Amino acid sequence: TIKSHTRLVSAVCVSPDGRWIVSASYDRTVRIFEAETGLLYRVLEGHTDQVWNISVSPDSTTVVSGGHDQSVKTWLIRTGECLKTSKAKTAGITKMTVTRDGQRMVSIRSSDCAVVVRDTERMDEVVWAFVGHQGAVQCVAVSADAAMVVSGGEDATVRLWDLVSGKGIRTLEGHAAAVQCVFVSPDGRFILSGSADETLRLWEVASGRCVQVLVGHDGCVNTAAITPDGTRAVSGKRNGISFGRAVPA
Repeated sequence: TIKSHTRLVSAVCVSPDGRWIVSASYDRTVRIFEAETGLLYRVLEGHTDQVWNISVSPDSTTVVSGGHDQSVKTWLIRTGECLKTSKAKTAGITKMTVTRDGQRMVSIRSSDCAVVVRDTERMDEVVWAFVGHQGAVQCVAVSADAAMVVSGGEDATVRLWDLVSGKGIRTLEGHAAAVQCVFVSPDGRFILSGSADETLRLWEVASGRCVQVLVGHDGCVNTAAITPDGTRAVSGKRNGISFGRAVPA
């Protein structure tokens, strides 16, 4: 377990090259750790309120972060420099992710519990709005090939959406409380979800079957990711980050 943030850890992700673990927090910072050692590499400061989500670029050189201050920031990992700040016309970037090609941003619209897809070059235009959760949407993720969006909700379900056609694929049920985080494995075969029921569940995308339930958290699982080699799950709660095995051999 890595303890560094001073407030709740709201998001965590692993860089595509497997070198970095990046976390976001209510303490207004984004932190970068060396995946091999767990040592803190850099603290990114600039947000004026809670940071709610993060995404690492396909080449593992930059981090995009969004938060309650209604800003989306792009950071250079090597130097910690903030390269760009964009303002979103929403009440805050509650949850956000960017496709690996950098062309689409997926976020949550709280007014109608929708998962919204936008073109990153034309942020005012909505490409798709996925509606289906019975209650607030808590989290979103996108597959590496930019073909599928995954969302988790207050209704304890995980929902899969086709990013090309704009249609729903299937609904995954099994959690006993709100789904707080979702992550698609690098090879697109599995989805990892974390919940207020204190468990992580590993789902097979092709069948929709839950293949593994990971226990051990003594509180709500706020964020989770799978390492690029598919062997470990990284999950976060409050101010800690935990490691465990993710995908069955």
